[in-house]
Amino acid sequence: MWQGGVRIIIRDKDNRVLLLRQEHEERSFWLLPGGAIETGETAGAAAIRETAEETGLIIEPLDLRWFVEEVSEVRGQRFVLYFESRLLGGTLALGSDPELSEDDQVLRQARYFTLDEMIELAGNGQLHPAWLAAELSRGDTRGKVYRIRDSGIQ
Repeated sequence: MWQGGVRIIIRDKDNRVLLLRQEHEERSFWLLPGGAIETGETAGAAAIRETAEETGLIIEPLDLRWFVEEVSEVRGQRFVLYFESRLLGGTLALGSDPELSEDDQVLRQARYFTLDEMIELAGNGQLHPAWLAAELSRGDTRGKVYRIRDSGIQ
C-alpha cells in the first residue's frame, strides 16, 4: 500500500529556505518541514497541519514543485509531494510530532538557510534529500516535477 507525505518549501523575506534538523537512527540531518498525509486528509491540508505542528507557522500551499516516489523492500511504497508555499503568519518556534512521546521527539532545530548554505549541508551529507539545494538553485522547474527516489537510500 502506498504511503503519502508532504514537504513544504517556506521562504523568508530574504529568500532563505526554512529547514528543520532531526536526530534519529543515530543520524542528524536537515530537511524541509512536513510529514505524513493522514487518512481522509488532502495533501494541502497535511501541508498546513504539518507546518503548524513543526514550526508554528501558517502557510498556504501553492504550486507542486516535485512528486517523488520510492518503491523499496526496506521502506515499502512511498510518495512525497513537495509544495512551494506562501507564509501567511505565525511565529517560528520549534514544534513537535504529536504521534511521538516526549522522549522520542526527533526535531532539534529550525533555521532559515541560503542556497549556498544548503549546498554546503548537502556536501557534508547533512541535507535530505541531498539533491534539494541543487534543484532549488535551478529556479522554475515546471514540467519537471516527477522524480524517483533511489531506493538504496534509507
